[in-house]
Amino acid sequence: MGKVSEFESGLKGPPSYKVHWDIVLLAREITKTFDHIFSEFNLNLTDVALISLIDLNDSLTQSQLAKSLGIGKARLGIVIKNLERKNILERLPNSYDHRSWKIKFTQEGEIIREKLGEKHSFLKELSAEFVDLETHQGLSEYLNVLRMDLSRLLDAVEENNSEQVA
Repeated sequence: MGKVSEFESGLKGPPSYKVHWDIVLLAREITKTFDHIFSEFNLNLTDVALISLIDLNDSLTQSQLAKSLGIGKARLGIVIKNLERKNILERLPNSYDHRSWKIKFTQEGEIIREKLGEKHSFLKELSAEFVDLETHQGLSEYLNVLRMDLSRLLDAVEENNSEQVA
Protein backbone atom coordinates (compact mmCIF):
# COMPACT_ATOMS: atom_id res chain seq x y z
CA MET A 1 0.00 0.00 0.00
CA GLY A 2 1.39 3.42 -0.96
CA LYS A 3 1.98 6.39 1.28
CA VAL A 4 -1.19 8.37 2.03
CA SER A 5 -0.74 12.10 1.57
CA GLU A 6 -2.04 14.67 4.05
CA PHE A 7 -4.59 15.69 1.41
CA GLU A 8 -6.03 12.19 1.04
CA SER A 9 -5.98 11.13 4.69
CA GLY A 10 -8.97 13.25 5.68
CA LEU A 11 -7.17 14.24 8.88
CA LYS A 12 -7.76 17.82 9.83
CA GLY A 13 -6.69 20.11 12.63
CA PRO A 14 -8.96 20.96 15.54
CA PRO A 15 -12.17 22.61 14.22
CA SER A 16 -11.59 25.86 16.13
CA TYR A 17 -8.17 26.21 14.54
CA LYS A 18 -8.96 25.01 11.01
CA VAL A 19 -7.70 28.17 9.29
CA HIS A 20 -4.54 28.16 11.39
CA TRP A 21 -3.96 24.49 10.61
CA ASP A 22 -4.54 25.04 6.90
CA ILE A 23 -2.02 27.90 6.90
CA VAL A 24 0.58 25.72 8.65
CA LEU A 25 0.04 22.93 6.11
CA LEU A 26 0.23 25.44 3.24
CA ALA A 27 3.47 26.91 4.63
CA ARG A 28 4.96 23.41 4.84
CA GLU A 29 4.00 22.67 1.23
CA ILE A 30 5.42 26.00 0.06
CA THR A 31 8.69 25.32 1.86
CA LYS A 32 8.92 21.75 0.60
CA THR A 33 8.16 22.83 -2.99
CA PHE A 34 10.57 25.77 -2.82
CA ASP A 35 13.36 23.61 -1.40
CA HIS A 36 12.90 21.07 -4.19
CA ILE A 37 12.67 23.56 -7.05
CA PHE A 38 15.55 25.79 -5.92
CA SER A 39 17.83 23.10 -4.39
CA GLU A 40 20.47 23.58 -7.09
CA PHE A 41 21.16 27.13 -5.85
CA ASN A 42 21.81 26.24 -2.19
CA LEU A 43 19.73 29.26 -1.13
CA ASN A 44 16.81 29.56 1.25
CA LEU A 45 13.55 31.40 0.65
CA THR A 46 14.80 34.59 2.33
CA ASP A 47 17.98 34.56 0.21
CA VAL A 48 15.99 34.24 -3.02
CA ALA A 49 13.49 36.90 -1.93
CA LEU A 50 16.35 39.31 -1.16
CA ILE A 51 18.03 38.62 -4.50
CA SER A 52 14.71 39.26 -6.27
CA LEU A 53 14.12 42.51 -4.36
CA ILE A 54 17.59 43.78 -5.22
CA ASP A 55 17.07 42.76 -8.84
CA LEU A 56 13.76 44.66 -9.06
CA ASN A 57 14.72 47.64 -6.86
CA ASP A 58 18.29 48.68 -7.43
CA SER A 59 18.36 51.55 -4.96
CA LEU A 60 16.73 50.23 -1.77
CA THR A 61 18.51 50.72 1.55
CA GLN A 62 19.06 47.88 3.99
CA SER A 63 16.22 49.28 6.13
CA GLN A 64 13.84 49.25 3.15
CA LEU A 65 14.95 45.73 2.20
CA ALA A 66 14.39 44.49 5.77
CA LYS A 67 10.93 46.04 5.88
CA SER A 68 10.03 44.58 2.47
CA LEU A 69 11.10 41.10 3.61
CA GLY A 70 9.34 41.44 6.96
CA ILE A 71 12.54 40.82 8.95
CA GLY A 72 14.64 42.96 11.25
CA LYS A 73 17.70 44.89 10.13
CA ALA A 74 19.99 42.65 12.21
CA ARG A 75 18.57 39.50 10.58
CA LEU A 76 18.95 41.11 7.14
CA GLY A 77 22.59 41.88 7.96
CA ILE A 78 23.15 38.17 8.62
CA VAL A 79 21.43 37.21 5.35
CA ILE A 80 23.56 39.70 3.39
CA LYS A 81 26.74 38.50 5.12
CA ASN A 82 25.94 34.89 4.16
CA LEU A 83 25.33 35.92 0.54
CA GLU A 84 28.61 37.87 0.60
CA ARG A 85 30.39 34.67 1.75
CA LYS A 86 28.82 32.86 -1.21
CA ASN A 87 30.15 35.65 -3.48
CA ILE A 88 26.64 36.61 -4.63
CA LEU A 89 26.32 40.07 -3.07
CA GLU A 90 28.68 42.82 -2.01
CA ARG A 91 28.20 45.95 0.07
CA LEU A 92 29.52 49.17 -1.39
CA PRO A 93 29.61 52.57 0.29
CA ASN A 94 26.62 54.70 -0.62
CA SER A 95 27.99 57.86 -2.23
CA TYR A 96 24.87 59.81 -1.21
CA ASP A 97 24.72 58.69 2.43
CA HIS A 98 27.93 57.51 4.09
CA ARG A 99 25.94 55.91 6.92
CA SER A 100 24.43 53.31 4.59
CA TRP A 101 25.53 50.74 2.05
CA LYS A 102 24.47 49.91 -1.49
CA ILE A 103 23.92 46.20 -2.00
CA LYS A 104 25.09 45.02 -5.42
CA PHE A 105 25.50 41.72 -7.21
CA THR A 106 28.99 40.34 -7.75
CA GLN A 107 29.80 38.86 -11.16
CA GLU A 108 28.85 35.42 -9.85
CA GLY A 109 25.75 36.97 -8.27
CA GLU A 110 24.68 38.30 -11.68
CA ILE A 111 24.82 34.75 -13.05
CA ILE A 112 22.76 33.43 -10.10
CA ARG A 113 20.29 36.33 -10.49
CA GLU A 114 19.83 35.47 -14.16
CA LYS A 115 19.35 31.74 -13.47
CA LEU A 116 16.83 32.52 -10.72
CA GLY A 117 14.99 34.80 -13.16
CA GLU A 118 14.80 31.97 -15.70
CA LYS A 119 13.53 29.56 -13.03
CA HIS A 120 10.95 32.14 -11.90
CA SER A 121 9.73 32.66 -15.47
CA PHE A 122 9.37 28.90 -15.93
CA LEU A 123 7.40 28.60 -12.67
CA LYS A 124 5.19 31.56 -13.60
CA GLU A 125 4.27 29.92 -16.90
CA LEU A 126 3.70 26.57 -15.23
CA SER A 127 1.58 28.01 -12.42
CA ALA A 128 -0.59 29.83 -14.97
CA GLU A 129 -1.88 26.37 -15.91
CA PHE A 130 -3.25 25.98 -12.38
CA VAL A 131 -4.17 29.50 -11.27
CA ASP A 132 -5.23 32.36 -13.52
CA LEU A 133 -3.72 35.81 -13.01
CA GLU A 134 -6.89 37.34 -11.55
CA THR A 135 -7.21 34.58 -8.93
CA HIS A 136 -3.49 34.86 -8.14
CA GLN A 137 -3.74 38.63 -7.62
CA GLY A 138 -6.89 38.28 -5.50
CA LEU A 139 -5.23 35.65 -3.31
CA SER A 140 -2.16 37.84 -2.94
CA GLU A 141 -4.28 40.81 -1.87
CA TYR A 142 -6.24 38.69 0.60
CA LEU A 143 -3.08 37.20 2.12
CA ASN A 144 -1.68 40.70 2.56
CA VAL A 145 -4.85 41.79 4.39
CA LEU A 146 -4.66 38.67 6.56
CA ARG A 147 -0.99 39.36 7.35
CA MET A 148 -1.80 42.96 8.36
CA ASP A 149 -4.74 41.79 10.49
CA LEU A 150 -2.52 39.26 12.26
CA SER A 151 0.08 41.96 12.88
CA ARG A 152 -2.57 44.19 14.47
CA LEU A 153 -3.82 41.24 16.53
CA LEU A 154 -0.30 40.57 17.81
CA ASP A 155 0.10 44.26 18.70
CA ALA A 156 -3.19 44.14 20.65
CA VAL A 157 -2.16 40.97 22.50
CA GLU A 158 1.22 42.48 23.40
CA GLU A 159 -0.46 45.68 24.59
CA ASN A 160 -2.91 43.65 26.70
CA ASN A 161 -0.05 41.62 28.19
CA SER A 162 1.91 44.76 29.09
CA GLU A 163 -1.18 46.28 30.74
CA GLN A 164 -1.64 43.13 32.85
CA VAL A 165 1.99 43.24 33.98
CA ALA A 166 1.79 46.93 34.96
